[in-house]
Amino acid sequence: AIGLTVFASPWEHSEAKPDALLAVADADVLKAPLIVRPRRTGDSFRLENGGRQKVKSLFIDRKVPQLLRERVPIFTSDGEIFWIGGVRRAAVALTSGETRRAVVFRMVWDDGEVCGFGGNGKGEK
Repeated sequence: AIGLTVFASPWEHSEAKPDALLAVADADVLKAPLIVRPRRTGDSFRLENGGRQKVKSLFIDRKVPQLLRERVPIFTSDGEIFWIGGVRRAAVALTSGETRRAVVFRMVWDDGEVCGFGGNGKGEK
């Protein structure tokens, strides 16, 4: 266990913007099963430009310490990564002007930790 609780609820547009511990996804694009799991060898995720990036490469770029990499939760929709929790959103189920229903995923660490893993502090690009 990594000591993490995940809350999912309908997105209210008045809520705070997404950050390292909060991601918003298009509820009509997400597909079951939704799974939160540790990273796996060879994991990659879709980029906004249509390309893909390996999770390992992202961790290196963001300088996520090796000892913390196993704690980073990987959120998947029907097997496709849509959020590397605390690090970056993937280009899966992103919200847009056409989004009718959205869901917010919020991570809360059991040990009281309130930050993400490396990067710009916002968990995004």
